[in-house]
Amino acid sequence: MAVSSLPAETSRRITIARAILLAGVVYDHAQKGIIFHGQATPVVSVVMDLLDNYIIRPTVPLFYTISAYLLFLRYGGIAGYPRLVVKRFRGLLLPSILLNLFWAGYILLIGSIPGIGGPTWVKSQGIATLLFGGLNGLPLIYPLWFLRTLFWCVLLTPVFAFLLRRAAWLTLAVLWLCYGFIPPGATSVDTMAPFFFYIGGFLAVKRVDVDGFTRFLWPATALWGLFIAGDILVKTLLSATNYWHVVLWYNSTVFGIAAVWMFFCKARLGADNRASRLLLAFAPFAFLVYLLHEPAISFLTAATGWMLGPGSISQMAYTVFLAAATIALTMLVAWLLKRFVPPVHRVLNGGR
Repeated sequence: MAVSSLPAETSRRITIARAILLAGVVYDHAQKGIIFHGQATPVVSVVMDLLDNYIIRPTVPLFYTISAYLLFLRYGGIAGYPRLVVKRFRGLLLPSILLNLFWAGYILLIGSIPGIGGPTWVKSQGIATLLFGGLNGLPLIYPLWFLRTLFWCVLLTPVFAFLLRRAAWLTLAVLWLCYGFIPPGATSVDTMAPFFFYIGGFLAVKRVDVDGFTRFLWPATALWGLFIAGDILVKTLLSATNYWHVVLWYNSTVFGIAAVWMFFCKARLGADNRASRLLLAFAPFAFLVYLLHEPAISFLTAATGWMLGPGSISQMAYTVFLAAATIALTMLVAWLLKRFVPPVHRVLNGGR
């Protein structure tokens, strides 16, 4: 099922996009610094809701789609499946397990992590649960659920490949219906990951020119905004438990990932320009920044509470500072690991 390779600019664009998406997750999680130290102002609460639930929400689904797109461009069938699983285990699941194990040991032997938990909580949850988080649960460092779930999708690659060959459009429709129209909790499996992962495989197998949709940027953005506005209206006038909130919210993300990717294309990320070169320089650090960011945010939040004022501007500025400081600190840690303990860096960076 392997198809043609990517143009150089598109390959660079994908590298940059993944780095931006991971940095976006860091900013999203940095907002917890405000909650840790007290109550967000009404204005900041609205901004946080808009960013967390709508604007930044497409980051993880788009990462699923990009990951699957790259995988299926190179997928050669069942013969290469064992090697694929080993490679993705090293690149996704092993770093997550090791980081969760490290922080579990830290909590049990040294002390708690602010905003995450202490020894009593770790013992009550059980080490096995905190390392993996089960099928849908959260591991100790909760953002690492994404790496675990992405690995589960990789394990299902032969199934996705079969469906892409035999019933590509039907499977896409079924997964979309499961994701976009079934309320959370109605099934025991989160349908977001398989749906967006399958989209990436679909684009790869159908040889879709992923750079050829820029003319649809504004329609996609308009639909994204329309679904967001509709969802906010439903939540305001009805309730956050209303069925149509689920439909509008979840489906807004579909238009969101399309709009975000088209924006990356329109901005010519990956072309030979200054912005692309700067972002490409950050890209090698992006995985470790994501891997390390949550405890870093927690410790920085506990240490810098004195910087947070009561006003809306102060709170929003603090979030930006916390995200930037976290990225800088984790990049420094990544550089130190690579400089002084390359084997550790190589393992935690997934062999990259």
